[in-house]
Amino acid sequence: MRDSGMKKIMLTVFGMMCWAQGQTNAPAVPVSVPPAQQAAPTVTQELLVQPSRLEGRIAPGNKLVNIGFTVFSRTATEIYVKSSDPRLLISAGENGKVRVGANVLQNINCVVTEPHSGTLTITNADGAVLATLPYRIDPPKVVNQSASLGYNVFGKAVSAGYSLSNVPESPLDPGWSLNFGIGYDFNISRINSGTVGVSVRW
Repeated sequence: MRDSGMKKIMLTVFGMMCWAQGQTNAPAVPVSVPPAQQAAPTVTQELLVQPSRLEGRIAPGNKLVNIGFTVFSRTATEIYVKSSDPRLLISAGENGKVRVGANVLQNINCVVTEPHSGTLTITNADGAVLATLPYRIDPPKVVNQSASLGYNVFGKAVSAGYSLSNVPESPLDPGWSLNFGIGYDFNISRINSGTVGVSVRW
């Protein structure tokens, strides 16, 4: 009896060891989680575009300028952006195709190669016009100008001024400015002052 009980214990221990060995060497079964399906694009009839117009200027010393705008759609959709002038290049897919997600602000960038004015036209997949966006890009500024006008109500005199300054292409370039001023006194009915100033900065 004692031997048979011992055999049962040994068999039980041996069986448990074999089961543990099998669990350790069992191959891992990969578990894959299917990716979330994106909403299929729809043909939208409404699109918000901001700002209402694009304006910019090529910086001194540069040849190109980047301008951009944003669009918003309540549904996932595809739009097409076209320019009235080939000097504006749209950062989009073939034929100006842009995929817009639902309820997100989508940025659209454009590169302008020369100063000019034109219009961007945005359509849906059916060709219906959703928005038009006028734009204007000016050439680099060469000079800055300013004018001033003042009136002395107690002395009955008026003064006017005009200034002109250059626009350096680099922070290392020197700058200059010219200033002109004139004053007129109504008490004596003649010009009573005149100034000319020149300044240079480097």
